[in-house]
Amino acid sequence: MTELSLSLNHSVGGDLSKNLAELYAHTEMLLIQANVKQSDGPLAEAERLLSTLQEAWQGCSVPEQLAGEELLKPGRAISYEPVSTA
Repeated sequence: MTELSLSLNHSVGGDLSKNLAELYAHTEMLLIQANVKQSDGPLAEAERLLSTLQEAWQGCSVPEQLAGEELLKPGRAISYEPVSTA
């Protein structure tokens, strides 16, 4: 969780960066609780949160069916405004 937290750029990320930092801190606390108490409950909650985050990031990627489209062919210039959470 520390690596994820350290990768956030709070000067650019705005509310997204702040919210991710809070999520990472909460998840880290759950992992510590699971370890200290040797309990599956906090571990399951951490897994649920991270799985939801993974699904969100996967939803941001380019769908495989568009990979062959003219717009996405190598060498084609694509204009976009990146959103940084790093």
